Amino acid sequence: MKIVGKYCTNFGEKNGFTVLFTKSNFKGVVCLSNISSTLLGVWEMSTLAQVLRANSEFMNSKSIQRIHENSHSVSKFPNRHLAIFTCMDTRLVEFLEPAMGIKRGEVKVIKNAGNSITGPFASTIRSLVVSIFELGVKEIMIIGHLDCGIAHSTSRELIQKMLSRGISLDAIRMVEFLKIFQYMGLYLTLILGQLML
Repeated sequence: MKIVGKYCTNFGEKNGFTVLFTKSNFKGVVCLSNISSTLLGVWEMSTLAQVLRANSEFMNSKSIQRIHENSHSVSKFPNRHLAIFTCMDTRLVEFLEPAMGIKRGEVKVIKNAGNSITGPFASTIRSLVVSIFELGVKEIMIIGHLDCGIAHSTSRELIQKMLSRGISLDAIRMVEFLKIFQYMGLYLTLILGQLML
């Protein structure tokens, strides 16, 4: 898995492990394979270093052997024919699936902030469409939770926080424009669909 951010430069490569930096500060762009313990010593246990160390320990443990041994029985097709659309809240990690009796390979789990569908062509809809028509999903469960952070957030507050962190007003306006353009596209699609009937 390689995650590449904007304005990245290659820091180095060792044993198949690639580290990239952004110009402003380290953002942790890595390929998690053959992790070098020497390379891990570069950082003073940042979040990325903690993840890399855990990954290294995991890759050297017996757990990975069990996963590889059982991987032939785990399919990309959810054997319960179920998709769950829920929130990205950290409190649901290692909580939701056990609470529902769900195991690896049984369902597709789609998450975003506040388990919100923000537009007709949003990534959530795309994920659900792929789940249904490509991966055999027959049921969708939408699961919320108490005290969701999105319930306490407003667009105005979010924009102010973005501006205070250096996001340009032009970039914010572009996002707003694209959302309007997206809805116009849906409207035109519906009109054309009616004309063709």
